[in-house]
Amino acid sequence: MPENIADKANNDTHIVKQFTNPVKEPIDSDINLFDLLDERARRDPDGAMIEYKTEDGTWQPYSAQVFRDMVIDLAKGLIGLGVNKGDSVAIVSRTRWEWTALDMAIMSIGALTVPVYETNSASQVSWIFNDSKVTLAIAEDDGQRDKIESVRSEVPTLRNVFVIEAGGLNAIKTYGESVTDAEFREYKNASHGDDRATIVYTSGSTGTPKGVELTHRNFAFLVRSALQYMPRAGAWPNRRLLLFLPLSHVFARFMEFFSFGGTISLALSSNMKTMVKDFETFGPTLLL
Repeated sequence: MPENIADKANNDTHIVKQFTNPVKEPIDSDINLFDLLDERARRDPDGAMIEYKTEDGTWQPYSAQVFRDMVIDLAKGLIGLGVNKGDSVAIVSRTRWEWTALDMAIMSIGALTVPVYETNSASQVSWIFNDSKVTLAIAEDDGQRDKIESVRSEVPTLRNVFVIEAGGLNAIKTYGESVTDAEFREYKNASHGDDRATIVYTSGSTGTPKGVELTHRNFAFLVRSALQYMPRAGAWPNRRLLLFLPLSHVFARFMEFFSFGGTISLALSSNMKTMVKDFETFGPTLLL
């Protein structure tokens, strides 16, 4: 048994080393997370990467290149709206493909994605928005927008609110029509591994939501080390993932990025009533 604190610390370090697998190859995690998407679009531009369910219940894909270009258009819109590196942008929505597009666009220009559970109360939204100094919010529908508007006077940093189901993504894109590709790349290249990418908050079910700041490097290292140790899960052809976990949860975000870093086709859904049918019709390799 360790006789003092120093001995105990050395013993604990030895135990950690015993149960920690070293990476097989060196990992450069000094990247912007957008690079995972950009690399995917370069190596397999026409391959299905994001899948969404249409009104008739069938699954349709966005290719890696189409989705990457869509993210760039959204990022340009955010630049046109005056979003700068380090600004916080909140997403208040269930899991859906638009969430993922917005997430990548926000982080690509060095801003911070602030996920908010759609079940959070108005008072919790006010707390999260003020704690992270949210400047722009994207709500899923009118109900989420109304929740934000009910506390808007309490959040002095909040400038704009867009609604996904009321054409919000197209509205954001219009603000970027005069922003060039070169300007977007300047923003992207100014954000590196040690820059913050997101503030992930707890759900608030046991008290005031608590936020954890995560960098681009945090996620990039996890993705690339996971791909080294789980190539059959993430880097083999024809892998598909049906993701229904809330993207406000950090593990769901990791799986989002893991899909981009590998070859997984990622489908997003949040309707628990149709989950079994979705699983049957989509036929995924993984269900999370």
